[in-house]
Amino acid sequence: MRGMVRKELRALFGGLYGYLFLGLFWLFCGVFVTVFNFTYGSSALEYTMGFLIVAVGLVMPILTVKLFLFDGDEDRFLRLLPLSGKAIFFGKYLAATAAVGIATLSVAVLPLILDVFGDVHHPAAYSALLGFFLLAQALLAFQIFLATLFRGRLTAYLVGFLSMAALAGLQSLGAWLPDPFGGVISYLSVFGSFSPFVYGRLDGGRVLLYLSLSLVFLVLAWRQWNRRRGEEEKGALRVPVLVLALVLVAVNVGVAFVPSRFLRLDVSKSKNYTVSDSLGDYFASLEEDVTVWILENEGDDRKFVYFMEDLAASSPRLTLKKDGVKDCGDLLEKVGVKAEDLEGVPYGVILESRHRMEFVDYYSLFYYVNSNTSLISFFQTYFDAAEDGKLSWYEYQRYYYYLYQYSLQDSRYEEYLFYLVNDSALYFQGESVIAAATEYVAAERIPVKYALTGHGEAVMEGSVLEGLFSIYGESIQSLTLTEGGSIPADAASVWIAAPERDYTVGEIQALRDYLERGGTVTVLTDEANLSMPNLMALMADYGLSASAGAVKEEITVTEDDGQTFQTVVSDEVEAVANGQHDALAATGEETSLIPVITGGNAISFGACEDSSLILTALLSTSDQAIVGDNTAEKGVRVLAAAAENNRGARLCWFTGADSYTVALSGVSSSDAAISNNFCVYLTLDWTDLEYRSALTLPEDKPYQAAPLQATASAATVFGVFTILILPLFLVGIGIIVWYRRKKA
Repeated sequence: MRGMVRKELRALFGGLYGYLFLGLFWLFCGVFVTVFNFTYGSSALEYTMGFLIVAVGLVMPILTVKLFLFDGDEDRFLRLLPLSGKAIFFGKYLAATAAVGIATLSVAVLPLILDVFGDVHHPAAYSALLGFFLLAQALLAFQIFLATLFRGRLTAYLVGFLSMAALAGLQSLGAWLPDPFGGVISYLSVFGSFSPFVYGRLDGGRVLLYLSLSLVFLVLAWRQWNRRRGEEEKGALRVPVLVLALVLVAVNVGVAFVPSRFLRLDVSKSKNYTVSDSLGDYFASLEEDVTVWILENEGDDRKFVYFMEDLAASSPRLTLKKDGVKDCGDLLEKVGVKAEDLEGVPYGVILESRHRMEFVDYYSLFYYVNSNTSLISFFQTYFDAAEDGKLSWYEYQRYYYYLYQYSLQDSRYEEYLFYLVNDSALYFQGESVIAAATEYVAAERIPVKYALTGHGEAVMEGSVLEGLFSIYGESIQSLTLTEGGSIPADAASVWIAAPERDYTVGEIQALRDYLERGGTVTVLTDEANLSMPNLMALMADYGLSASAGAVKEEITVTEDDGQTFQTVVSDEVEAVANGQHDALAATGEETSLIPVITGGNAISFGACEDSSLILTALLSTSDQAIVGDNTAEKGVRVLAAAAENNRGARLCWFTGADSYTVALSGVSSSDAAISNNFCVYLTLDWTDLEYRSALTLPEDKPYQAAPLQATASAATVFGVFTILILPLFLVGIGIIVWYRRKKA
């Protein structure tokens, strides 16, 4: 057989065919590497291999038709040699394999070349090269089988080429169709099955598939080749071949049920598919069944899909399902999302347990970090961006379009646009986001913010406060107390907004009990509420009381001439938020926040039996405030206050309810109602019963390959050499060798 291999190698490289194959191979290789690595500036050679394998399949008939197309004259010569039919056939096969191996080995130098211009991750590159060689072997076996079916050389070439084009077309069709149909078609195309190697996963299941395909088509080709030579009776080996095919199909199907951790090796540089130790322990110990839906919407981020598959495989409690956005309208409606809201978004993610559901925005899984200090300073000046250069996906897109539009008019913006594109690195925080969402939906009980109803309270629906809850991804539920009832155990905080009727003694007792077990209650009152004895008794329990009469403020205004000043009494009182208190600590970061209260009442602090009680002003006036029309007694008035004790009770009281219960429609971002309600929102968040994640989150991972810092001249030199010089040199050698052999 060794002599047969040498003979066939001489047939390939003692003439034009072998050199033509290598020349065309390097032509395609040069084009793809120049475009995807040098032009696009990516060090990920594995991405390029995904395109190159298709090109290899297209030029493979050059080898197989030359070696395996039945030739009567050659066959008569081979029968004179002391070789068995098996030795002849597999000698030819090994010669073709050697030619493919030479092409593969020649590509092995590319990671070393690209290393000159960037940081190439060799494990991912060479694992892709291994997958490339194995898939090329499967394609080789398939093309050998096709070559043995025909006698005409042109027909064999045409069928071989068209078959590869059809397989490539199936891959494109599979990428276009939603799962599961798209995934099945891509898998059948064989080329689609190569994607794990492209994205840094060494997949044992794919390796088995390629070896199985190689074996099946080699056996079929050998049987057909023997029939051409008249050495096998019709029907011989049919049953063994069928049994072999069924066994291999069963083995490959069985592999699908093997846990992925036993078959897949994460060779990506950032370990994109490896669940961190801390979160791995969490998922392994998950006690609730959680279904993770990937809703595809023309998405092509296979890396994300692979990550979700490996994440789901980390726990028997996680079930991964895939469907199209258009087919899941009911599912989206349950999480308050419409299909049209996802237009232009590649994927949607929904997590579902028996307790609740949660929607995860695909773009929330990513963010950018820009390292250019000049650009960061620009963003801070004009957009109040973060100092660390961290940009959400939406911020990046907004800045990009802003800079692009102005770059058409001002070269300075063109420079900033260059900095944004070239100095921004994309990071993936998907592991942390999905883990946090899983923890949320799996939690048996989630604290809820409640708004009391049943006594003519102000309506939450359509209010500014509801808008704030929506902005921060929260909601507030209605709660009607019954006589003898209690505040639910899952209450994080309770909101009482200017009731028209007083609460009963039993309802007030329910609020007392809730406060004493560590609850938070925020009360909004108007002048009429001060005459409700039961509600005011609750305030008095915590050392708080208020006097009748609206708080007003003396202010100095300027006349139209700009020189005359006049003192007037204003019903609108500018208040100062106490940013030193825990409840309103966030107001210290909002320099533009200025609450303006109308109809507020002055709150007084009184004695209380509870020695642990702490009373603090939350909103205070200037020293020019008066009560009613009594201008003789000016001073600082407290319009909102907080009471807390060592048992965790937290009671907040805001007077001037009309300043807070404002409809959202028609309110501008600078309206005082926004500032007023932001303070109320913060007090509802001032609770120890709030849901908080207990997870230890890992560091986020870079999502893109390291950039390739190649100059335009370097790209040009590489392209000219690999696309023109090297292919022409190889084909030229082939022509010279063929001519000399023919002349001899």
